Amino acid sequence: MQFTDARIIVCRDCTCGWTFPPPGKVDYEGADFHESASGEEHTGFSDLPEAWRAAVVRQVDMVKRHLSPGDQVLEIGCGQGIFLELLRDHGFKVSGIEPSIAASRKASQRGLPVEQGFYAPSRGSEDIKIVILSQVFEHIGEPQRFLQDLRSGCPHAMVLFIQATYRGLIPRLFKNRWYAWMTHEHFWHFTPKALGRLAGDFGYNLTDLEFSTLVHLTPARLFLDGAARLFAPHSRDQFHLLVEPVVRK
Repeated sequence: MQFTDARIIVCRDCTCGWTFPPPGKVDYEGADFHESASGEEHTGFSDLPEAWRAAVVRQVDMVKRHLSPGDQVLEIGCGQGIFLELLRDHGFKVSGIEPSIAASRKASQRGLPVEQGFYAPSRGSEDIKIVILSQVFEHIGEPQRFLQDLRSGCPHAMVLFIQATYRGLIPRLFKNRWYAWMTHEHFWHFTPKALGRLAGDFGYNLTDLEFSTLVHLTPARLFLDGAARLFAPHSRDQFHLLVEPVVRK
């Protein structure tokens, strides 16, 4: 896929794609994803677009299937804490790490224990049962090092990756008009196969996988996504991949 300032190269074997040349430095501390992603501010779950809400509900249900109330949840890149707030309402003990100064402040105003900054093993804990990375992992230039640090800091935690996938029906049809390429920020472009293989290299096994949709506001894209949902759910353009660590002896 060719873009004005970059192109995306895909490995035929593992199906992982990467941006070339890679993105430059992004000011994540000065940004607020939930506000800037759509051009308007989302102050709570009810303010999200319908497709976004539906996906978050499915993500909450996935967490509930594999954890019990009272279990500790860590979300890295938690934004304003909308997902964490829902999980807290379902009885989980939540915490977050968010690089954006503005977003972390808004999360704290919700009464959520969110630290401003970036993840490091020292910010993990053996008591954390699941780590959530929602639209975060593709922003990380060195994913292998990050997974190594994650296993070090949160050795017993499952990991829930929420990712866009270029193999969905809409990105295949609309190509460079699909908004989720974001080559100015995304180092990587994943499929479930690619991400599952990478996680497996660091001792994680696939536990659960679902597909959902990103936000599509035009009638044509809504129609296509509806068709994908009915006839080929795996061809939607977002996936929720849950992996769990292999017990080390």
